[in-house]
Amino acid sequence: MESAFENSPPTFTFDAKSLKNMDKMLRLKKDERYADIIRKGLVLLSERQDYRQVDVLAKLETLGKPVSRASLSNVVTGARSVGLPVMRKASDGLEEIIQSELGMAYDPDARSFFSVAASGWQPYIIPVHSTATPETSSVMTYFDGRVSISHKTAFISSAQKEVIEVGIRLKTFADYFISRKEKEYKDYISTLLERGVNFKAYMLDPDCQEARMYFEDRKKVQEEEADAVLEMKRVVEKLRRLVREFAQRAYRGKFEVYLYRHIPYNHFLLVDPQEKGAKMMVSHYIYGIKRADCPVWEFTRNAPEQLYAKYEKSLGDYLRDAKPLQ
Repeated sequence: MESAFENSPPTFTFDAKSLKNMDKMLRLKKDERYADIIRKGLVLLSERQDYRQVDVLAKLETLGKPVSRASLSNVVTGARSVGLPVMRKASDGLEEIIQSELGMAYDPDARSFFSVAASGWQPYIIPVHSTATPETSSVMTYFDGRVSISHKTAFISSAQKEVIEVGIRLKTFADYFISRKEKEYKDYISTLLERGVNFKAYMLDPDCQEARMYFEDRKKVQEEEADAVLEMKRVVEKLRRLVREFAQRAYRGKFEVYLYRHIPYNHFLLVDPQEKGAKMMVSHYIYGIKRADCPVWEFTRNAPEQLYAKYEKSLGDYLRDAKPLQ
């Protein structure tokens, strides 16, 4: 009788040396793939985006994948070996940049990049953040309080998708449009809207119970807060006119104002919050201290990532039930 095992495929056993050699072969293939992605990716970005190596290095830092200039050059020239973790980080970062900016992905079989952009796809250019680098500090702190209007316009001018500002009264925000020269602030917002960037501003609903509770408590140590609710209602009318004005200009981007109903904890300013190059300013409201004097933190999505994630979640919960200004 024929054994059921006679026609079975042969089995193999491997000793430690054999397994080590196999692992070495697989590692070599990874090395070759990573090096190919890096070399061809750099050429592609040079031809399509006119980027130099220094530009790519800066974008890798934004993505939280910093690589030294020497390591990248060694991969390109093959002059010296580079560790597999470094090569993987660089190749992953380059793939992110190319997919985000060019809508292309790497095909390991064809050893080339090809288009994966769907209909209606829009590129997102990975920004270069001049602050918060791994070599210095990941969080910039402004102890004097609210940043200047020029600092603020510089911060939001890089936006490609969306700007979000969350305050309490938004009085200073409204005054930027009304009481300052248009070239100081309003023109910057118009330029963003014209480019298709959406701008969303959120303020505390002056008619909610939370607003009355908040200012009743604040006025115990700051008398000027006593008439805050009345002032907010005047601000609402200013912002309502501003929303209509921008709507009439029919920009590609939308200018919207929302009302929320929560006890205020801090001021937010975000640029492209859903993108890889997202950045944020946060100022916590300190009891008994003027809001304009409260310290400001400025940081990016990857500096460090867990810090951004915590504030991002908080903001999502904070604004979930906000209603558009009618």
